[in-house]
Amino acid sequence: MTSVGASTATSQHCCSGCGAQKAYVLPWESLNADLLKLIAYRVLSSDLLHYVWFRAVCKQWRANTPSPRGCGVVDPRFHPRQWMMFPEGNGLHPGHPALGGYIRFLNIYSGIFIRVHLPCFEDHSVLDCPDGLLLLQRKKDAAICLLHPFTGDVAEFPPLASLCLYMSKFGIFLNGPYDLRLRMVHAAVSVHVGGSITIMVALSHAERMAYVSTGDKHWTHTSWMMTGMRTALPFRGSLYMVRRSKNKPSHIMRVNPPDSSSSSSWPSTPPHVQLI
Repeated sequence: MTSVGASTATSQHCCSGCGAQKAYVLPWESLNADLLKLIAYRVLSSDLLHYVWFRAVCKQWRANTPSPRGCGVVDPRFHPRQWMMFPEGNGLHPGHPALGGYIRFLNIYSGIFIRVHLPCFEDHSVLDCPDGLLLLQRKKDAAICLLHPFTGDVAEFPPLASLCLYMSKFGIFLNGPYDLRLRMVHAAVSVHVGGSITIMVALSHAERMAYVSTGDKHWTHTSWMMTGMRTALPFRGSLYMVRRSKNKPSHIMRVNPPDSSSSSSWPSTPPHVQLI
């Protein structure tokens, strides 16, 4: 069996006629820098954890490839898209004492499970898992944060409570920031040039959408409704939603996030709604 984790490897064979042994050294550390970066990019495009293991081969490889720690949220290359938080069931919610602070994640392509120690669930609850990131709500003040489960990087955002007053104008009365209708969300994450992050959420039970970007003091709501919205899935910053109407077949629609330079609200009609 070949070991990839060693910085050097030797192979011995007998020379014909003399029986002498000769060792061949595989110079992993002297791999061409451009070739190393090309291989690293290919590995990263397949799976973030494969990239982490790749960088662990030797000091030289680690020094010549960018670390995901510190930029796991603001750099979309390091988003763990192949991974999702695995629901344990049987009442074992994240933060349950029986789990000991560990959460299992499932690779949706390979079926591999890993356990990650995330003590943050002692004072946070999870709302969604877009692109493998965890959208969390802090219990003491209902603030929203986006956590990378493998690097520990965090981006913080204002509470969803800023939507309560707005929704009351439309007859949707919420019982504060912990209302169930504010917790049942479907989220998509997009990162703009310069590292600005936008989170777009679909509040399926309220048939509304909202977004927030880095530096905003409150969430921006839509002035339109998504009637018949049932569920939504994120992909590359957009939300793909199942929309059902009476006496009509269900449709899958795409809603793109607002442009980073947009004003404080979306247009009066749904932006970039496309029928799939």
